[in-house]
Order: sequence, then C-alpha cells, then structure tokens
Amino acid sequence: MNRILAALIGLLLVALTASAAQAAVLDVGTPVKETAGDVQINKDLTAKGGIDWAVWGFQDPDSDPLTAANRKDDGGGTAVGEISDLTYLDGDSDPLENWSESWNPYEFDWTDGVMSPTSATDQDSLMRIQQKESDNGDGFSFTIEADTTSRVAELYLYARAIVGDVKVTLGTESQTVEINNPEKDDGGWLVPITFTGDSDGQLMTVEYTQTQDKGFNTLGVAGVALDVPEPATMVLLGLGGAGLLLRRRRG
Repeated sequence: MNRILAALIGLLLVALTASAAQAAVLDVGTPVKETAGDVQINKDLTAKGGIDWAVWGFQDPDSDPLTAANRKDDGGGTAVGEISDLTYLDGDSDPLENWSESWNPYEFDWTDGVMSPTSATDQDSLMRIQQKESDNGDGFSFTIEADTTSRVAELYLYARAIVGDVKVTLGTESQTVEINNPEKDDGGWLVPITFTGDSDGQLMTVEYTQTQDKGFNTLGVAGVALDVPEPATMVLLGLGGAGLLLRRRRG
C-alpha cells in the first residue's frame, strides 16, 4: 500500500512540475519615455532582435502601410516572420500615414534586413506608421510568437498628445500598461515584455490604443525587436518559476 501511495505521489509531483514548466509567463515592464522633440534615439535592430525584428513606415505611399517595411533575414533571403504585420483597430476615416521625417523619435540601424535596404543608417532608417487624429479606442494590434523558453520583446512606440494603453495577452495571462504623453512633443516610448509560452508557436497579442485625446492626437508603431533575455533576467525568471511550482505544490 505504501509503495502504491508513494508511486501516486511521485506521478502527481511529475504532473505538477510539467504543468508549472509549461504555464505561460507574462511580465510587461513599465513604459519608458526614451526621447522627445528633436532628440532621436538609435536602436540597432540586428543587436536587439536576435530572434526577429520588424519596422514600419518609409515605404511606397501606394503600398499597404500596415505591412512591415523591412524584416529580419533568416539567413536564406526569407523573412523570419515571428512578428506579424499590423492590424488597424477601429479604423474609420482617420488617416494612416507613413513617416520618415527628421522629427521621428527613433533612428533604426540594421545589417540583416530581408528587403531593400538590407542595411540602414541615418535618414534611411527613420520610420513609423502613425494614425493621425485618432479616436479613443483606435490604434494598432499585432502578434509575436512565443516559445516554451523565455523571450523578451521591445516595442518602440510613438505618441503625441495622447494617453494610451498597451494591452498584452498571452493565453489566459493579460496585462495593460499606460502610455501617458499629453505633450505635443513626438515622444518615443519603449515597452519591454518578457514572456514564456505554454507551447511553441503560441501567439502573444499586443494592442496599442488611445484612451484620451489631448489635442493633435497621434499614435504610432515604429518597430519591434525580439530576443532572448539577458542572463541576469534568466536567473530571476528561474526563481519565479521555482516559486510558482512551490505555491502549486502547497496548494
């Protein structure tokens, strides 16, 4: 009887361990206003996007502005494609615009683009797709592929005279952070997301929408980079996973 009980307890612990290991983990960091006005900040997408990256804007005005202007090359001339194109939320009569003007808050560089230019610096890399004079609830959404190992995404967003929400959903997990940019100063915002899927290829959904109009309201998506966390972050995530397993066992 004791052997049977011990075997059942062992099987239960194995099941709990597997369940905890496969549970989706989501941590949306506090948005950081990195720049504003005429001050641009550079992002090296090749360095930041070890898994994948995508940028929007600076393309043929007759092309679909929601389609990424450039993406990471998988090494064989094909886009990696783990970051989706944009979807226009509540798109009514509000105009969509591509921008590559000098007052774009972000300047992107890369050396592994699949489309022309395959590398970019300075003016070639000033990009974003924006929604001008948006209404509350308007904005953009896109998806990023998750994996059963931890990943980190950096969102490079644009805000002018708005308050907006960035809502991130992965499985049953969902978190929302606020972009508070009431000034008319062309703010560049970084939103970091650390996440682990409960299965390979699970899609994480990101929605960036306006919640308050502060005059000349405009929001936009400039780029997204996807990579693995730094070693120190991996240690913290491992401790978090151990805590989750311990709580489940006690429960």
